[in-house]
Amino acid sequence: MTYLLDDTIAAIAAQAQKVLGVASTPTVEPAHPKFGADLAIPTFTFARELGKSPQDIAAQLAEDLQHDAVAKAEAASGFVNVWLSDTVIADAIKQVNTTFGQHDTFQGQQVVIEHTDPNPFKEFHIGHAYSNTVGETLGRLHKLGGAEVHQVSYHGDVGKHIAMAIWGIQQLLIEPDADWFVRESEGDLTMADVDETKRTAFLGAAYARGASAYKADEKAKEEIEAINRHIYAHDEQDVDEMYQTGKSWSFAYFEEVYEELHVAFEKQYLESEVGPRGMEVVREHMGDVFEESEGAIVYKGEKAGLHTRVFINGQGLPTYEAKELGLTFTKQSDYNFDQSVVVTGNEIDEYFKVLIAATGDIDKELAGKMRHVSHGMVRLTTGKMSSRTGQVVRAIDVLHTIRDSIAESYDTPEVDAVKLGSLKYAFLKQRVGGDIVFDIAESISLEGNSGPYIQYAHARGQSILSKITDHTPVELKDLNDDEHRLAVKLLQFPATTAKAVAELAPHHICTYLYELTQQFNRFYEHNRIVGDDRQNERATLVSAYVQVLKNGLEVLNIPAPDKL
Repeated sequence: MTYLLDDTIAAIAAQAQKVLGVASTPTVEPAHPKFGADLAIPTFTFARELGKSPQDIAAQLAEDLQHDAVAKAEAASGFVNVWLSDTVIADAIKQVNTTFGQHDTFQGQQVVIEHTDPNPFKEFHIGHAYSNTVGETLGRLHKLGGAEVHQVSYHGDVGKHIAMAIWGIQQLLIEPDADWFVRESEGDLTMADVDETKRTAFLGAAYARGASAYKADEKAKEEIEAINRHIYAHDEQDVDEMYQTGKSWSFAYFEEVYEELHVAFEKQYLESEVGPRGMEVVREHMGDVFEESEGAIVYKGEKAGLHTRVFINGQGLPTYEAKELGLTFTKQSDYNFDQSVVVTGNEIDEYFKVLIAATGDIDKELAGKMRHVSHGMVRLTTGKMSSRTGQVVRAIDVLHTIRDSIAESYDTPEVDAVKLGSLKYAFLKQRVGGDIVFDIAESISLEGNSGPYIQYAHARGQSILSKITDHTPVELKDLNDDEHRLAVKLLQFPATTAKAVAELAPHHICTYLYELTQQFNRFYEHNRIVGDDRQNERATLVSAYVQVLKNGLEVLNIPAPDKL
C-alpha cells in the first residue's frame, strides 16, 4: 500500500538532499504544532558535513527548496517548516477508506504473537487481561503491515503450581462444611460436588492453600512434590482425575473470558506438550550449549553476561526454561515464523534474556527472530496482586464492574461496547513497560483521554453526517487553516500505525486518536458544517475523520458504535 503523502514526503526529502548536496537523505517529520506547519526538516546532523550552523543551513534550504507539493517553506531554529499545497492534501484525502493505515512493511511474513498465557487452576486476573489487550493489538498492527498473524497462547498445565492446587483440592474435599459444594449423595466429597458457579473460585482457593502450605509445612511440601511426580507419570488415578477435571474447568472458564474480551486464539500450547521437545533439544546440545551441574542440566549464562539457569532439574524434569525452549522450536515447526513476539510480565525479563541467549547458541537465526515485549503489573490501591495469597482481581469481575459503573453514570444502549473501550484504551494509552494503576472512574469518563471519549467522538461525527442528505465526498479546494490542519492530521494515520508496530508500542495509536479528536474540535468550533456554503467540502473531511477513528479503534480491538 503506497500513500500519496508518503510519496510526497519522500520526494521533498530527495529534493532537500539535492539542494544541500549532502550524503544522506534529510529526515522529514511532522512539524511542531506551535509553528502551524505541516512538516519539518531538521538540519542539525548536517552541520559538521557542511561546515555551517544549523540556522544557516535551514535558511539556505528554505530559500532554495522547490517542489510542486510545497506551498511555503520557512526556516526556524535549525528547522525548515513546510506547508503542503491544497492540491496534494485534496488528492491524499481521497485515499482515506476502510483500509487506510495499512502498509507493506511485513508483507508476506509469518508473525506469531504469544500472549495472555493464563495457567489452569489459577484465576484469570486483570493482569492477564492487560497482556491479552497488548498482544491482540500488536497482532492487529502486524496484520496492518501485511503479515499473516497467528495469535497463540501458552499454558502451564504441569509443574509445581498444579501440584500445589491438587494438594489444596484434596484438603478442601475433606471440609464438608465449606460453602463450595452442592452435595448430591452421601459419602466422600468429590470434585463433582463442587457448585458449578464456584468452580474457578474453588480452584483458586485450592492453589492459594497449596502455595502457602508448600512454604510453611515441610510435610505438605513433600506431599506436593510427590503429587508433581504423579502428574508427569500419570500413575495415580485420583490425582489424574483431579488434574483432568480441574484443567477442563479452567479452559472452559478461559473461553468465557475471551468471549467477554472479544478475542480468540488460533492455537493454545501446553507445557505438557512442549516440555518433552525442550528436554530433547537440551540433551541434543549437551556439551556445546548445556552442561551438567550437581545432578541438574544448566545453561551457563555468564558467558553472555547473564546468569546460570537450570533447564532440567535433579529429578529429570524440565524446568520452565526447557519448556519455553521446546515451545520456541515447536512454534517454529508449526509456522516457520519470520517473527515470534512474546508478551509477558516484566518479572521474567532476565529469565527471557537467558532463553534467547541459549536459543542463539543453538540456532542464531532463530534467536534473531524472537522479540520479547514485557509489561508491568496492573496495580491497585492494595498493591501487587498475587495468586499465591488468593488476593487477585479477576478480569471478569473488573469487566462487570465497569459495565455496572457505565450504566450508573450515563445512559447508553452500547454498554458492552463502551465497557471494552474503557478497559482496553486505559491499558493501551500508556507505554508498555511500567506498572499501571487502573482507575474505573477515569476509564469510563466521556471527557479526556479515554476509550469512551474516542468512541463518543466517532458517534458524534456520524451524527453530523446523518444531518446531511448527500455527503458524497467532493474535491477539496481553497482550504482554510482549520480545514487544512485537520486534513494533514488525518493523513498521519498510516505513519502512526507503522511507528507503533516498529516500536511495538500501541500507545502511539491512542495518542494519535486523542490528538485527532482535539484537532477536529478546533475545526468544529470555528467552522459551521450543516447548511454552510462549504457543507460538502467539510462533510468530506468529517467523513474521513469518522473513518480514521473507526480504523484506529479497530486496531485497538475496540468497537466504534455509530450511536452512543
